[in-house]
Order: sequence, then C-alpha cells, then structure tokens
Amino acid sequence: MIRPLRAASLPVVCAALAVVAAMSLAGAARAADDVASAPFWVKDATWVSFRAGYVRSTASSAPPGNVALGMSYTRMLSSHFSIGGTVDYDFLGKVGPASITEIPVGVEYIWHVKWSSAGLHPYAGMAFAAYYQKVTRSGDDRTTFQPGGFLRAGL
Repeated sequence: MIRPLRAASLPVVCAALAVVAAMSLAGAARAADDVASAPFWVKDATWVSFRAGYVRSTASSAPPGNVALGMSYTRMLSSHFSIGGTVDYDFLGKVGPASITEIPVGVEYIWHVKWSSAGLHPYAGMAFAAYYQKVTRSGDDRTTFQPGGFLRAGL
C-alpha cells in the first residue's frame, strides 16, 4: 500500500502552507508599490526566498511524491546575473512503513531578464548540488550522499 503522507502530518503541512499564503497575501499590496521603486535587480542586491510545494522523484521504484520546503539566498552580481545558495527538505513519500527523504544543498547561477512592459522578471539558471538521501523503516535503511544538479526557471 502506498501512502504519500501520514494523516497526522497533513494538518501540520496544511497549516504551514496557510501561513505562507497569508504572509504572501498580506504583503502583496505593499509589494506591488515597492517593486517599481525598489532596487531588487541591481548589483549587490541580496534577498532570501522561501518556498513550499510538491516534489516527486523520477525513479521507477519511487513513491508517488509529497511535500517539499526550501529556502535560497541570492546575491546579484549585475543587473542580469546572480549567484546563490539553496537548501531544500524533500519528503519524497512512503511505501508501506518505509519513507524516503532527500536534502539537496546547491550553489546556483541565474540569468535574469527585466521586461519593463509587463513588470515581469523571468529567470533561468542551473545549480550544482549535493544530495543527501535517507531511506528509513525499509528493513534496508541507508543514507547516501551524491553529487548532482538541477535547472531553475520562473517568473
């Protein structure tokens, strides 16, 4: 039997997502006014971002996916390029009593584009990462540490 999330964990995850959504909505009106005047995309600008969402492994024997949390630190090298560090906590899911957790830690290089007409700032980049993976309660519990990377893009 495959269970993506324990029932006891679901309220905690929902509460965390509700807090993130409330914080985003509370700051949205002020942020709209601030973005036009704030120097977010200039040399030496820095910021920290937090994220929550869905994660899934593409391995054929992997569970169906579950919850991920993460944070990044970004520093602009110029108005178009930034470097940063990122760490995530990915709960990939459960298969019976066994669970798989992954913690990627990476260094990323991102290219930013400023579309003045739409107020959007698309970005794309890549990261080199180290992946710590832990399998527990499987009868063959193990931890691994492997190199890897990922691509990042968004608006």
